[in-house]
Amino acid sequence: MSVKNDTTKQYGNVIGLTFTSYHANQSLGSLHVLANARSYVYKNVARAMRYSQLERERVAEHELGHALGLGHAASKRSVMYYASRGIAISSGDVKGLRQAYFE
Repeated sequence: MSVKNDTTKQYGNVIGLTFTSYHANQSLGSLHVLANARSYVYKNVARAMRYSQLERERVAEHELGHALGLGHAASKRSVMYYASRGIAISSGDVKGLRQAYFE
């Protein structure tokens, strides 16, 4: 996880971003094997949008969820909701990881 300034302005008001790539021909059950993940939290954008330290930590948790293979959740109570701000990891988020990796 990198915490840095977005100097490109390429992503607008995006505070966190994760890039992932997977091995094309390798899987563990139904999961593709992760080749690489890189997550960012842009502190200058977070500061400009007045995110607290806790809210920035929640953004980092959200991006780590993506790095682990989770997509966006429909529930606003999930850290994986696309526009979560200050939402903690929920039992639904943990359930999603368990389903992905252990079931």
